Amino acid sequence: MTDTGRRIAIVLVALTAILGIAVVVSVAGPTPPPLPTGSNGPRSEFPVEDPGGLAVRAFKDFSVLPGPPTEPPGRQLQSRLWTIDGRWWGAMVEPVSRETRIYELSPDGSTWSDTAVRLDERVGAMADVLSFGDHLYVASAVPGRSTSKGVRVSRFSRSPEGRFLLDPNFPVELTERGVEAASIARDGSGRLWAAFVQDGRVLVAHSTVDDAVWDVPRPVPADATPVGQRDVAALVEDGKGSLGLVWSDADEQTVRYAERDDLDPPEQWRPSEVAFEGLPLADEPISAAAGANGTIFVAVDTAVADAPDAGQSDPGSVILERDADGTWRSSLISRVEDHLGQPIAVVDRAASEVYVLATTPRHGGSVQLTRAAADRLQFPVGLGLTVISDASNPEIAYLTSAKQAIDVRDGLVVLGFDDKTGFYWHAVIGPAEATGPSPTPPAPSGASPSLAPPPSAGGSSALFTDNFDPWPLDGPISNGWGLAPSGVSGSLTAAEDASGSGRNAQIQPEGPAAVRACKAFTPVAAGALQAEVRVLLNGIGAADAVITSLRDQAGESASVRFGQGGTFAYYSGQAKIRSAAPFALKTWYRSAVTVHLESQTYDWRLSRDDGSRILVVKAIPFRESAANQVSEICIQTSIGAAKAGLRFDDVRISR
Repeated sequence: MTDTGRRIAIVLVALTAILGIAVVVSVAGPTPPPLPTGSNGPRSEFPVEDPGGLAVRAFKDFSVLPGPPTEPPGRQLQSRLWTIDGRWWGAMVEPVSRETRIYELSPDGSTWSDTAVRLDERVGAMADVLSFGDHLYVASAVPGRSTSKGVRVSRFSRSPEGRFLLDPNFPVELTERGVEAASIARDGSGRLWAAFVQDGRVLVAHSTVDDAVWDVPRPVPADATPVGQRDVAALVEDGKGSLGLVWSDADEQTVRYAERDDLDPPEQWRPSEVAFEGLPLADEPISAAAGANGTIFVAVDTAVADAPDAGQSDPGSVILERDADGTWRSSLISRVEDHLGQPIAVVDRAASEVYVLATTPRHGGSVQLTRAAADRLQFPVGLGLTVISDASNPEIAYLTSAKQAIDVRDGLVVLGFDDKTGFYWHAVIGPAEATGPSPTPPAPSGASPSLAPPPSAGGSSALFTDNFDPWPLDGPISNGWGLAPSGVSGSLTAAEDASGSGRNAQIQPEGPAAVRACKAFTPVAAGALQAEVRVLLNGIGAADAVITSLRDQAGESASVRFGQGGTFAYYSGQAKIRSAAPFALKTWYRSAVTVHLESQTYDWRLSRDDGSRILVVKAIPFRESAANQVSEICIQTSIGAAKAGLRFDDVRISR
């Protein structure tokens, strides 16, 4: 055991002994009244007042059942709530589609409303959300080793009406295979970072010239030992010019930490530190938050209670504090006899307090809150204040709150989920002396009561949009785009628009064979999908050039083309139809293909760059009848030398 480990062990033993004999004023509040079974929405509100000056209102929300088995909505290291101008928002699973969407909390704090803005369409996606300035950043992934479950980063901007919109060139695909949890952060220089564990390694990736252009994930730091597949990593920005990375190593019974300065080269990290060691760790055991003046807090969930010889006064969960000078300290949150688990840390910088929310029993039950002064981390003995409890939902867990520092005077929101019943629960915590029905301030002057419009049955939501503007001129383009087929030489690079104000993508064959650029997305097997692209052909050879091919492993559904004979063409079933509409080389066109999965047909709308219509064809049969879903778009050059290149821009895949 290192000197750090011995110091921590001594502190924990001392704290346990002190807490066993001391008389402490607990913040535990009264037990809430029983809730009506099967109730939903704000009718299930229960108020709780804490003698220490906090008031709590808890609400039973919607259920994602009936439907397929529920999936945990995220890990405790991930933040799925955020606040803007006193209003709270959340990343929650929509019951019908199982997509992760943006929900808005009503001004009175009682009800979540679906904004119909999709954060991740993949079933089982787990998201970590960061709100900064005018942007919302999301790192999400689906646990599992299969492709299409990988880590992706999305960025959303708010429209003047307050609606979140997916920005062009997002999402960015960082990996193909999934991970247990991804974490996102933005350092003081404006660079974005993502961290996760994959194949026993702690990996980080960062943006480069733009938020939409990323380096490949790399192990960090160099002296890190392999970790287990269930271990996790979290990023935390200290607000003082440094970025921290904390991760678990259950096999070694340690929590480690590495740090880098914002102005250092991106690959440069200081040697890792042992933040905690000597006690077995629970699954996904960490939650990190930044305090004031460069301090870092890490809540750690131990597995001490699982040991057959565990004592009731042994440490159950602890919180670690790292000062700006790099000194680590630890304090006891709970003992084994408290049965607290899955702790998350939230910092109130205004009041200089650290709040810890946890469940009892350890693996899900009611939700408890305890707090301590940030400069004197001594948590009261016992369970603390009950903030959510429901006999009809006895395993509420998967707690989350905001990544950003909060001011409890404006209200603190915590969200929980019971994966057995599928119900969400949330609680609003604020000062007991607050008056009025709402713990959150009203909407800003001039704003509508709901900043996002209700879902529209006829609306669409982008799976991704790419305009290629962030990519350096003549530099290679990736972000999920790849060249095919294998063995055919070619390039995909950023070219300059004629106006000089942006970029487009250029596919250039390096031999006589055609080369195509393809990008995969989450398979769509129902409803309608639309693929829009702006395209320019440099030259035509002995074969068509493909404007849009929509396909899946089972086959190709839609295929629209620059025909080798000089007119636009498309496939209707196995027959190629040559239209009477001619095309010109080195001219931009806009194409929109809409696929209807149930009828196995597609529509094609083609126009000039100024919007004037050229061609509209509807109800075209799929090229291959075996195609029952769409998961990839491809754009392909003609056969010929480099003169047969093709440019494309403004790609949008939406549902």
